[in-house]
Amino acid sequence: MKHAWSLLSVAILLFTAASLLADNGQHDVSKQNGAAMDLSPKHLPGVTPEREAAAMTFVQQHHPELAALLVYLKDNRSSEYQKAVRDLFRISERLATTQERDFERYQLELDLWKSQSRSQLLAARLKMGDNPALREQLRASLGEQVDLQRAILQRDRDRLADRLEKLDEQIERLGSDRQQQIEKQLLWLTQDLKSGSNKDNTSTLKTVTGKGVGTTTKSPGAGSPK
Repeated sequence: MKHAWSLLSVAILLFTAASLLADNGQHDVSKQNGAAMDLSPKHLPGVTPEREAAAMTFVQQHHPELAALLVYLKDNRSSEYQKAVRDLFRISERLATTQERDFERYQLELDLWKSQSRSQLLAARLKMGDNPALREQLRASLGEQVDLQRAILQRDRDRLADRLEKLDEQIERLGSDRQQQIEKQLLWLTQDLKSGSNKDNTSTLKTVTGKGVGTTTKSPGAGSPK
C-alpha cells in the first residue's frame, strides 16, 4: 500500500511538472543540457540534504527525464517537490534493502519501477493532448509492467514451493524416524550425566577411604610377630 501511494505521489509530481512546463511552452524539458541544470541539493524544510541528494542520484541513474522535471518542480512547487523527494528516497531505500538480500528480485523490482515511472510521464503528457504515438508507447510500457509483475510473482511462488518441499521432507522424516529421533536426543542429553555420575562415585569413594580406589587397608597389628 505504501508503495502504491509513493507511485501516486510521483505521478502527481509528473503531471504537475508537465503542466507547468506546458504553460511556459517548454514541453520537451528532457532535451535540456543536463550539465547546465543545477542539481546540487539545497536544504528545504522537511527534506535533509542527504536524502535529497540520495533521491536525486537514484532518479538520475534510473530515469534522467524525471530528474529534469524534479529540477523544474523544485523551483516552482516546493511542497510537491519535497513530498516527491521523500517518496523517492523511500523507494530507493527499499530497493537498496532488496538488493542486499536478493539481487535477482531487486533487478525485477527496479525494472518495474522504471517502467511505471515512464508510464506516469507518458500519461502526464497525454493529459496535455492526445497523441497516437505516445498512446502506443504507454500501451507497450503497461505491457512490460504486467510481464514484470508476473515474473516477480512467479519467482516468489518458486521460492515458496522450494520452501514447502523442504518442510514436507522434514515432516516425513520426523514421522518415519520418530523413535530413532527420540533415542538420539535421549543419548545426547544423558551422555554428560553418565560421565558426571562416574566421576562423582569415584570422588565419594576416595573421600570415605582417604585413599585411591584399589588400595588395601591393613588392620592394626596385621603382620606383627607374635
